[in-house]
Formats: sequence, structure tokens, C-alpha cells
Amino acid sequence: MCCVVRLAVLVVLPTAFVAPATWAAEAEGPLKVGVYRRATGGAAMAKALAKVPGLQVIPFKEFTTDSLLACDAVLIGACTLDRPEQVKAIRIYLASGGGLVLQHSACGRGRPETPVPSVARKVIDRRPDTVLAVKDRAHPIAAELPD
Repeated sequence: MCCVVRLAVLVVLPTAFVAPATWAAEAEGPLKVGVYRRATGGAAMAKALAKVPGLQVIPFKEFTTDSLLACDAVLIGACTLDRPEQVKAIRIYLASGGGLVLQHSACGRGRPETPVPSVARKVIDRRPDTVLAVKDRAHPIAAELPD
């Protein structure tokens, strides 16, 4: 599953956040989505998500428990979560009911265990024959993908 997270997240994000964003807008305002800007792709993900109605994107650079708790859901792109305080902040945030999307190396790829071993213990590298097929080239998220 995690071996294709980098590209799969691009496809899953609209469906993962659009429906909850609609529900949140009806209930208590926009869904607050934190995006870790120091991760690879963080700025681009924040920019893309800011266009989704019903989402309030909260970019953050300082990885603290408080920065995570300010959000309903958090997206952490490709980065190594190798500092104990980062892993502790994630675990506190999840225990408080926060939603989390980890991408690429943030999943724990190449590490002895993931940041959330109660969900997934270890991430293995992808297989060399992994191929992702784009089903709808007309979808805006696929606009920049190569043929």
C-alpha cells in the first residue's frame, strides 16, 4: 500500500478531503487541513488544496504538537520524520482525534518502523515493476502527468 503512496495520494486527496470538507462546511465551517511546508511538495500541495471549496489550508513550518492540533487533518509530504519530538507530536495528535495523510518517506520508508506502528509496522520499498495507470486524463489532477 505505501509503496505507491506518493502518486496515490495525488489521486486520493480530492476524494479524501472533498466529501469531509462538504460535511464540515455544513456543520462547523471549513475543514482545517494542515500541510507541512518543509516536506518536499508541501508548498505545491498547500496551493492545490487551497482551491478546494470547504477547505481551509493551514501551512506550517514548525512541526509541533500545537501546530498539528490546530488542524482537523494534516498532510505530511516526503520528509524524514526522524526526530523523536516529531513522532511524539504525531502520536498525540492522532490520539486527540486528528486525521493524518503521510506521503512517501514520511510513511517510514527505509526506517525500522513507521511513525505510527499501531497502524503499520514497516514500509517496504516498491517493486521495480510497479505501474500506475491514470484512468481519467481529463481530470485536472492528471493535467501535468506524462503519458
